[in-house]
Amino acid sequence: MVQPTRHLKRIELAFPGIWRDLDAIYLAKSWPNWCYVPIQRIARYLAKKGLDSRLDLSAQIAALSAWRSTQGVYRFHPQLLRAILRTPVRGRLPIKLLFLLPEWCVYLSLPRCISIFGHQLIGFFAHLDIDDTLKHRELRLLLENSEGDLIPIPIILANDGLESSIRKTIQKLSTKRAYLIQNEPGGLPAVQIKLGSLISAVLYLIAENRELIMKGADPETPYSILPKRSSEREIKKGPRFFPPENPVEWHLGQRFGTLMNKAQQCDSKAALLALQKEFNAVDSGSYIPPIHPATWQLFWVAHESHKTMKRPAIKWIPSKY
Repeated sequence: MVQPTRHLKRIELAFPGIWRDLDAIYLAKSWPNWCYVPIQRIARYLAKKGLDSRLDLSAQIAALSAWRSTQGVYRFHPQLLRAILRTPVRGRLPIKLLFLLPEWCVYLSLPRCISIFGHQLIGFFAHLDIDDTLKHRELRLLLENSEGDLIPIPIILANDGLESSIRKTIQKLSTKRAYLIQNEPGGLPAVQIKLGSLISAVLYLIAENRELIMKGADPETPYSILPKRSSEREIKKGPRFFPPENPVEWHLGQRFGTLMNKAQQCDSKAALLALQKEFNAVDSGSYIPPIHPATWQLFWVAHESHKTMKRPAIKWIPSKY
């Protein structure tokens, strides 16, 4: 059983009928479409039923209920994952980028390649949340460690960009979640770097040059199927949700990983140049030593539904060799 599915089953057993109830709450919503059901709204629902309404539990349910709709599991090629986790989130990357997430909630598989708060991570959920005032927005991470624990981490979305958002989150964690920081060998600086790495992994799902292929896709048209934000459909009796029976796996960076492996095996400039050209790392044909770290390139494109408006977009630029 895929790990996220195990957590779905646990919530279903503890709270029978909860998915049906939350679907009904969503259909009567007063918040933006990019959020399924806010954490505060779930806490009130649990309290009204006389159930455990702690915010940490409500945060788990919020992530799992949003993920249940489409059940996307994203698996990176190991070479790409290592490169992405080393790509810093710097500058004024706008928080609007996160509203381009392909699904209400995504699960990113991290096969024991990063540890945080004293435990190895095996993956994490990521989704957007909003409070009752409809003003305070957060990127919510639900970290799953090797012990099977789920740790909710709210990333405060600051209007001055994602780098500032990470700094403000660290400040809040140092006071509200000091017990977590105590378990981190590197302290606050290490947590700041690692949260930036996790956000970089999320950003890759939004990147214009992402490599994304559904497991089992037709090899002739591998990029013809894309993730959907929700499983909501309109039927005669009104809108309803039709979650998939099993998780939907998406593979990331297969071409990049293959090229990188070849480049490392043969250690040739030609292979490294092919890698650069393939992923827009350079425009010229001259060899560049590996002194330029990977980065996120921000640009603006026409909005899909409002052609006179612009929206932010990013590309991932790998290290230049």
